[in-house]
Amino acid sequence: MTETKARAACLIGWPAAHSRSPLIHHHWLRTLGIEGGYVIEAVPPDELQDFVLRLSAHGFVGANITIPHKECALALTKPDARACAVGAANTLWYEGRELRSTNTDIEGFINNLDARASGWDATEEALVLGAGGSSRAVVFGLIERSIKRIHLANRIVIVFTLASTFDVVAAPHGATCGSRCMLRNAVAAVTGRCGARHSIHGRVWSFAAQNQLSQSSRSNG
Repeated sequence: MTETKARAACLIGWPAAHSRSPLIHHHWLRTLGIEGGYVIEAVPPDELQDFVLRLSAHGFVGANITIPHKECALALTKPDARACAVGAANTLWYEGRELRSTNTDIEGFINNLDARASGWDATEEALVLGAGGSSRAVVFGLIERSIKRIHLANRIVIVFTLASTFDVVAAPHGATCGSRCMLRNAVAAVTGRCGARHSIHGRVWSFAAQNQLSQSSRSNG
């Protein structure tokens, strides 16, 4: 008699050993009576592409993505409109032989605020610490909830990935906003739709989020 191997998923990150994801997922697998497994896969950046593209060969039907791989995972999969709008993917699964991706960080962040800080979105300003894949989802969620000004603080900010992605007016804290995407300091200056990466060091950037998200981002999210 041939035994059917239980389906398994994994968390891909670097580092990843600290994650409690297996504990959480195994709890719900047991609670819901689902036969399956969930493990951690610590994958360094230079091995990510090979690992993701051979995910099924490693025995996995899907995966969650954590730091620092969320933006790279987007490019290695077929993302849905939500992941495309954010510019990062944290959930992978197969549809047939095609590896798909989405981003659930937005709902995780917004739903937690709704549950624990009712009325939080009555504020006009928010401060986001960091500028990685999760921060993209946070900024996206804040814009969707009509927060008028978003302050982003980080040691290194990759300019176009946030300003261009969300089509907002941006300027260093305390500066005057100019065109759609104008960012200035001693390190770099870019105007309009940025075509290359520029690192901005040690600054707080203010995003005046009065611009509307694209219709496709809202309707498909």
